[in-house]
Order: sequence, then structure tokens, then C-alpha cells
Amino acid sequence: LSCLADTCWGLLKLGASSAGVQPIVTMLVNKSYDRFSQLTVQQLAATAWAIAYCSSSSSSNGRSSSTSIKLPAKWLNQFAIAAAPSVLDLTQAQLSDLIWALGRLYLGAESYSTDGLGSTSSSNNSTSSTTSDQSVSGSAAASSGSIGSSSAAPVQQLLRAVSCQLDAQLLQQQQQGTDSTAPATGQTSAADVSVLINLLTKFDCSASRHLLQRYCTDVASSWGSLPDAAVADAAVAIAVLIGPGRRGSSSSSSGSSSGNSSIVIPAGWLEQLSEQVVSRLSSLLPWQRCRCIWALATLKHNPSISWLQQFAAETFNPSTTSQLQPGDLSDAVWAVYTLEQLTQQHSSNASAAEQVASASSTTDSSASGNGSSLLTESLMQLTAQKITKRVNELSAPQVLRLLLLAEGALTKLPDYRLPKGVADQLGQVLSARAAVVAESTGVVHLLWAAARLQLHLHITTLDQFCKRVYAGLPTLSATDMAHAFWASEKLGYRWLLPQLKAFDRQSGLKLSDMSGTDVALMLETFKAHKYSPSPEWLKAFAGMPAASLAQLSCDEALQLAVRLADSTVGLPAREITWLTGWAERLTSGQLQSWTGRQLCSVVQLLADASIDATAPSSKRKAPSSRLLGLLCLTLVNHISSCSGQEVYCLVKALAEWQYLPPNGNILLAAAAMRLADKLPVLSDLQAVEVLCSFAQLGFTVPEPLQSRLCDKLVQGTVGRSIGSTRSSSTASSAALEQANSTASILASVLLALPNPRPSLVESLMQHLQSSILLVAPNILLQLGQGLIAAGMQARPAAAAAPGDTQLSVPELWGKQYLAASAKAMRMLPLPDLAAMCRVLLKLGLPADAAAAEAAIVALQPYVTGAATNNSRRG
Repeated sequence: LSCLADTCWGLLKLGASSAGVQPIVTMLVNKSYDRFSQLTVQQLAATAWAIAYCSSSSSSNGRSSSTSIKLPAKWLNQFAIAAAPSVLDLTQAQLSDLIWALGRLYLGAESYSTDGLGSTSSSNNSTSSTTSDQSVSGSAAASSGSIGSSSAAPVQQLLRAVSCQLDAQLLQQQQQGTDSTAPATGQTSAADVSVLINLLTKFDCSASRHLLQRYCTDVASSWGSLPDAAVADAAVAIAVLIGPGRRGSSSSSSGSSSGNSSIVIPAGWLEQLSEQVVSRLSSLLPWQRCRCIWALATLKHNPSISWLQQFAAETFNPSTTSQLQPGDLSDAVWAVYTLEQLTQQHSSNASAAEQVASASSTTDSSASGNGSSLLTESLMQLTAQKITKRVNELSAPQVLRLLLLAEGALTKLPDYRLPKGVADQLGQVLSARAAVVAESTGVVHLLWAAARLQLHLHITTLDQFCKRVYAGLPTLSATDMAHAFWASEKLGYRWLLPQLKAFDRQSGLKLSDMSGTDVALMLETFKAHKYSPSPEWLKAFAGMPAASLAQLSCDEALQLAVRLADSTVGLPAREITWLTGWAERLTSGQLQSWTGRQLCSVVQLLADASIDATAPSSKRKAPSSRLLGLLCLTLVNHISSCSGQEVYCLVKALAEWQYLPPNGNILLAAAAMRLADKLPVLSDLQAVEVLCSFAQLGFTVPEPLQSRLCDKLVQGTVGRSIGSTRSSSTASSAALEQANSTASILASVLLALPNPRPSLVESLMQHLQSSILLVAPNILLQLGQGLIAAGMQARPAAAAAPGDTQLSVPELWGKQYLAASAKAMRMLPLPDLAAMCRVLLKLGLPADAAAAEAAIVALQPYVTGAATNNSRRG
């Protein structure tokens, strides 16, 4: 066998006719099965060269391909396995012959050219053996040319060995350039580098940094002389071997390993490629144009909008697309969409950095906007027509790119829908090739795109995908988790309760990283599964910014806020960080779509949120007048359908905010009418608070609420209500608070009721008489103003006529009030001090030296200038 191999090689090298030697070569092929171990690596290389030479000569002489030597896959695999371990023993010339032969054996003799850098592009019927920028997965099978075919694994092993040896030669030659003492060797030809790069590209093998740098240099020095096919091959090769998603590389002979992530394309190389492509549009075959723009998109090279427009005009027309295979057209449309998005993003980033958009960037931005996008509905329809009933002809990477393109079209073209026939085929192909496609893009991306396109995945495939998502749940990003959770449900998958709890727990840990859209997707999916998020999840959600609710409907946001504040979670409304900001963004139209119960819920939440945790009794910070005005105007039409508790909360909140709405009389009158009907459901304390709230708002309580309030308060439950307000207080503080509460209630009765029931007033005054000295100065002043508003004056008991129902200030009670006022004067600011003096005069209380002395003492700092009119407090 070895003699036979030497004979074939020798005869051809001596110039023998390939036709005469071909029978001997055929004999060599037949006899070498299972006997390659008898040949040295040099003889193996010679055998491959002889077979390739005979086949090449047959093709060049115009002989029929049937007369060429057919190499079965078994022979090719055995040859590759036998040659790979010993490639390092080949000399530079022998290695060059082997590369030359491999190019013809695995790339096709009729497509191989020795001019320039050569080209491996064979015909219009070939499709890209490349992938998306997420991963590279080249065609595993060799081309179905006239030589034969082979499986990928043995060929990849051989190519890695050849690449390693050639890399060692390049390193040695590089060393010669810097070290004059290094032994001289011949230079590796550009053709060898080009053929090997094309082989590595075809069989999805990595290339070393030195090999790729040499290839880029050779191409850059020959742009003008390269044929169109070589330009297309160069673009595809660099995209596959250097493009995003590739990792690792073959090691050089020196043992170093340089990952492709460290490979840098020479400066200006991609710009030169873009110029070559656009200048050759008229001569490049349609499928070659598609390969070129796919490569630019994979490499994320950002051409101008005008470049893309010119490409689209030359390529996306009926006469050109009719010559394209489905995969080539869908790849080209995907590439145009990707590059347009990239161009628009770069323009936006540049404008944001400069804060001023130049005229040219404005033009580009407008050209790439939705209104003038190159991705038109007609182009998507043209693509759909091309791939209808032919989706199964696409490779797995092409299926993925079609999926991403169709998903992008949903955003770019709101009215676009993937044709049902194409969607059904795409779902079937994805189900059949799920493993390959998912490895290229990731399960999450695939599920998201399939759900948005409303594809139907086989239940087994969907189950496998969801199991992979669940297994990697802790490592998923916040957005990926939301996308996978939402997409799985839309595709028909139902998670079990333990799995839902896992999503709840893991997403709760990452809520701070989620956008508003992500949160909306999580909540929508929880709702679809009839699952309520845990209190821990809701508490984490409460701490998110208001912008996170942008994608939630008003009803959903309000429902969440109520759940956070009610017994489900029990979180104080003031700790819901987004509540106020969300409420302030509500519009009139949104409020008008709500029920009275929802409107009152907003008011109650805002009231609770306005409480200052450090000083609960201080004045509350009210929401904006705009929001309160809208709420009040909208509530007028819903008061009659609100519950008593809801109306009570509304009136109390307005009083606490000290806000009288534009339609105050109308709203408060409607509230009074509703409270009159619902008063029995209110507690005694709530009835008192209603009365106080109306008084603070300056609103006179009308009938029948006035009579019913008096009846409720006069039943003798006031004292018990007051006494129970602070059950946890000490005895002294309880007495103080009880005195202030009673005084406030009496003041409210006098101020809010135009004709308060005498029995009620007398009962409250009697209850307060023994503790009036404990009343706070400001409440004491308010009480006096209430007495004046009710027309009450001091009157000796003997002066009261029998049957007289006129309210008056009892003599003893008046003396107690006067004493309390004298004490309070020392702590009142000047305006309140003046008001207190007016109260005492109008009440007609008898002159009292102690009160006069207290007033003089209180005025002294103002007379001497020791205090200002608005600063003194004690």
C-alpha cells in the first residue's frame, strides 16, 4: 500500500497524465480502507494530494463529474483520523500540499481558485453555515460537491492539527523578522492561509490569533484584486471566527492559547469591507450580498443609514429576491433590521453624550425611526412568501434569526402579524430542532420570541425548555426571569405551586433590578396562575420607584397598594415608596373610570401615607392641590354609592389635610347626606371625628345628620368613647388627653352644628368643668371661639328665666374657663393672645385681676422688643 501511494504521488509530480494515473489512484483508494495505519503521515498527505490533483484535472479538462474520484464518507473519516495525530511531522511544503488537497476534498474542486486568495463559495444554492451573534454553529457536513462528503468530528480533529502546525510556522516566521539569528524558512503563502481559514469556517473550528491576523492582513492588501466570491468568503470567515459568541482557540506550537476574545480586527478593516460590498453591489451575486450583510450584522459593524438604504434598494426587489434561497433572504432582512437598530442606538447614545444632536445625526435618527424604517410590512410579506412551506429547509441558526426578525417586526410594525402558515411551520421546526436552536440563543430568548409570535411548541419541547429554565432559576437575570415566566405561561405551560413559590422567592430577591415592564410581566403571570405573591414579595415591591409601575394598569397598581396596606401584608402606607408618585401621575380620565370605592381607597392610602412617623400628631403633608381637586370633583358623582366607612375616611382626610376643595360645599353636603344614612355603622368615636372634621373644614352640619349626630352623642357614650381612645396611656396622660378630647368635641359641636342640642352641650361642659385647666392653649382658644359662634355668654344662675332654652356659660364654668385662659395666655403667640382677649370680652365674663395681670405679663416681651410677633411660643 505504501509503495502504491508513493507511485501515484511520484508519477503525478513527474508530469504523468492524471487520466493515466487515475486508475492507479482509484486502486489506492480501494485498497486503503482500514489500512491507513500502514502509511506514514507524509504518504497520507501525498495520497490526498494525488486524489485531489486527479479530480481537479478532470474538472478543469471539462470531464464529467462522474469520471472524478468519489470518496465515500468512511474513507474520508478514516483518512482524517489517521492523519491528524502526526501532522506536526510534516514539512512546510508537505503541509502546503495537504492544505491544498483538503481544500479540494472538502470545499469542492469546481469552486476553488488559485488566483489571489481563492474562493470557496460554490453556487447560488448553498446556504450560510453560520449563526447568530449568540453562537456559531457551522454546517457539520462537508459540501456535497463532486469529491465526496464527510462527517464533522474527524475532519475537525484533522483541521485543528493542521491549524496548530500552520500557526507554529507563522510564529516562527514572525520570530525571523525580529531575530536575525533564527534559521531561515520559506514564507507561508496567502493561498494556504485562505484555504485553511475557509475550512475552519465551514467546519466550525476555532482559529488562532496569529492565523486570523495573517488572514486579515492578506485580505486587506488584496482588496482591489479579490474576486467577488473571495470578498464574500472573507466577510463570512471573519464573522464566524471572530464574531460575538465565539470563545477559545487552537493552541500554537509554543503551547500558548489565545482566545478569540483577544483577537482585534485591524483598524479600518470592517470599514474597508463595507466599502467593498457597497461598491460591488451591482456585481455581487444576490446570495453573496446576503452573506456580506449577515457578516456585518454579526460583527455589529455600524454602517450608515445611507449604506443600508442603498443595499436594500439593490437587493430587496422582486427580480433579485427571486434568485435567493429562503435562508439567504431571511438572513439579509434580519441583518438590515439588526444594523438599523444598531445605527439608531449609536445615534441616540452620541446625542445623549453631546446633549446636542447635530443636523446629520438628526437626519439619520429620523430616517431610522419607526416611520421610515427599512423593515417595512411589504418586506416582511415578501420574506414570508419566500419561506412559506420551506421553513424546514432552513438551518437551525437561520431558523433562530428568522424568529428574532419576526419578533423585532412586532415592535417595529405594530400592525404586523406573522402569517399563520409560517407561524405553524416555525413552531414545528422549533420543536424538532429545539436543542440546537436553544443552544444558540438561550432558552429564555427562544421562549420569549415564541410567545410574542404566538407560536405553538410541542408539549414535550415546551416541558424540556421550562425544566431548563427552572433548573437555572437562581442564575437568571431579573429580566430573563420575568420574560421566561411570562412566556412559558403564554405558551400554555402551567407551573406547580412549589415552582410558583420558587419564582416568587427568586424574583423577590431581584425586584430592585426589574423594570416596570418586568414587574408587570411577573404580576400578570402570577394572576394567570391564580397565585398571590407572598408578603415578602409585596414588601420588596413596595420599595420600588414609581417608574416601575409604568406598565401596570391603574386598577392593578391600586389593588397592589391596597393589599400592601391591608391585613394581607400590614405595611404602613407611608412605607410604599411609589404610592405618592404614582398617585400624582393619575389623570382625570383614569380617575373617572374608577368606582367610588376605588377613589376612596386612593384617598385613604394617601391619608395614611401622609402621617409623619416621627410626629404622628403633627399636621399632615397633603398631596398636590391638582390631585386632590381631581379626586374631589370625581367623587361627587360616587358619594351615594360609597359605604359609611369610606365617606368617613374621606371627610377625616380632608380635615387632616386642611383642604377645602373647589366644590367643597357640594361634596361635603353630599357626604353629610350619605353619613346621615350610614351613621349607625360608625362607632361613637368615629361619629365624634366626623363632627370634628366638619368643624375643621368650616362646614355647618345640615339636617338630618345634625339631629342624628346629636342623638348618637347624647346617648351617654361620649365619655366612654373618649376614655377608650388611649387605653395604653398612664393615668396622668390619660386625664390630659381626655380633657383635650372633650374640649375638641365641644368646640366642634358648637362650630359645626348651627343649633346644637342643649342637653348635649351641657353634658360636655359638665364633663369638662373639672379638667378644663388641663386643656391645651390652642384647644382652649378654639373652644372659646365655639362658644362665641353659638352665641353663648356668661350668665349667673339666678338670672336664668324658667323655661329658657338659650345656651349660656354657667357662672362656675366661666370662672374655670377664665382661670385656664389666664394660664394659657403666657404660652400663646401674639395673634392668639389677641384672639383670646377678644373671646373673654365677648363672653362677658366678669373682670378678673389675675387674667388682666396674665395678659400684661404676656405682652411685656413684645413691648420691650424681647420677642417678635411670630416667634414667641412660651
